[in-house]
Amino acid sequence: MEIYRNLTASNSQYNAQIANTLCHLAEIHVNCNQTSSAYSEYKEALDIYRELAISFPAKLDPTIAMVLGELGELHLSSQRFNEAESAFSESLAICRNLDKKNPGAFSLDIALCLERLIDYYRLTECREKVKSTISELMDIYKKEEQRIKKDMSEKELQHKMNIMQRLQIRKNKKS
Repeated sequence: MEIYRNLTASNSQYNAQIANTLCHLAEIHVNCNQTSSAYSEYKEALDIYRELAISFPAKLDPTIAMVLGELGELHLSSQRFNEAESAFSESLAICRNLDKKNPGAFSLDIALCLERLIDYYRLTECREKVKSTISELMDIYKKEEQRIKKDMSEKELQHKMNIMQRLQIRKNKKS
């Protein structure tokens, strides 16, 4: 980490690598129940990605949405409900915006955001929101199943499979 920080002092092109490394460290700290370290690393990574996104929004918005989702999970597990809802909602808004620009390409990202919001709504006992969000989620899954059956590019298929794998891992962790 220190090497990257020293490199960015003279050349900011390494900022993305710093943010990426911070996210990996945060994942490790989450798995070791070191939530305060994970929180600071995700937060710093998010700040870096937001700064970089000013110049490259199309490239970094999906990454920002992902980091917000992870940060939201961390908030939720720490019972910081307002922060969790804020992170999940912003992540969902980014994914919806990306999906408007490229219809269907981010539907599983939206589904992941909705699953996280369902968890939040269940914990905060917002039953009506749970029902409506589950309904929206099921609609996405039905549409996605139809799209998968149609011809799609290898790259798009790989992206969808990666997200579906993350969703499965998430479900397994909850079991």
